[in-house]
Amino acid sequence: MADEIKVGVYCAADDEIKNSLDLDALENVALKEAKAALFKTHEHISSAEGVALIKEDIEKEGLHRIVVMDRSPRAYPGLFDFGPEIMVDCVALRELVVWSHDPNDEDTQMLAEDYVRMYVAKTAKVKLPEEDKPEVVNTVLVIGG
Repeated sequence: MADEIKVGVYCAADDEIKNSLDLDALENVALKEAKAALFKTHEHISSAEGVALIKEDIEKEGLHRIVVMDRSPRAYPGLFDFGPEIMVDCVALRELVVWSHDPNDEDTQMLAEDYVRMYVAKTAKVKLPEEDKPEVVNTVLVIGG
């Protein structure tokens, strides 16, 4: 992991998203512009099947960071927990893009592509937090009686 941070991007691909965005264009942006290591779609990425797909890719592809493009991270707390070494960031693609902008509009597509660029860059640059272990002093002072 010292060499290169590998980011995998996973996008929901149900009818609601497929009918609003060009997922091939999103893939192109993720891989060529944002330099993600992997881009995959799944009809139900926020499900047990989607989590299994991501876990498999983490092992096979050596991914260090994951970007999930589906719903707000509040929708599925704890679903995308792959351990302390794998950082996950969720893009609220539905709330921020699909539900709030016209489907198949140029501006809607550009907004989704911008979110891909921003989240891949953010996720690749953020460092994992280091555990803070305070020094413990094993002495006691008794005042009073």
